[in-house]
Amino acid sequence: TLDLGGNTLTCNEFYGIAVNYQISLTIDNGTYVHSHSSTYSHALEAVKATNYGPGSTITIGKDAIIKTNHTAVVSQGYCTINVYGEIECGTVGIDGMGPANKVNVVGASIKAGSSAISQDPYTTELPQKREGSTFKIENSTIIAGDESAAIYLRNNAGTFTDNYELTIKNSQIYGGIGVFVGYTDATIDGENTKIEFT
Repeated sequence: TLDLGGNTLTCNEFYGIAVNYQISLTIDNGTYVHSHSSTYSHALEAVKATNYGPGSTITIGKDAIIKTNHTAVVSQGYCTINVYGEIECGTVGIDGMGPANKVNVVGASIKAGSSAISQDPYTTELPQKREGSTFKIENSTIIAGDESAAIYLRNNAGTFTDNYELTIKNSQIYGGIGVFVGYTDATIDGENTKIEFT
């Protein structure tokens, strides 16, 4: 655990903090501020070993705040991303770039300049079947840019994969598009759930 002790950690490097495969990192009790001139930079990256895993785990604790002028968290695939605190970012909050990610946003807040949660399509060049990524959003507030989908989950036809799974419960979601999904089994529940688009 990276316990910031109520302090602020700053980083101006392109990659910020990278978490190697089979490693788990928890950030809590403080603020991590990342800034870089490149639009491709990111504050945190969860790394996978190969095209078939294994991956790593990043947890943003309930008393942690992640601030960056670009992407907050990149997941290479086969990784678990847990958010219980706050993310404020200039572009994407959580960017799934590889397969079989597990994203849990519970009691959290994500405010993004682009999409708050995004999953890239799986490549069609690998013949082995890969798990669909899963996304749980519960008791959370998600705010995206006015021209972006707050939650944006894409996949390719003909990919050897299960559908993604998306669960939204008792959460408020705002964006240019509230939720945009493809090849996804979605469950939206809870009397306090609100999805609004501009």
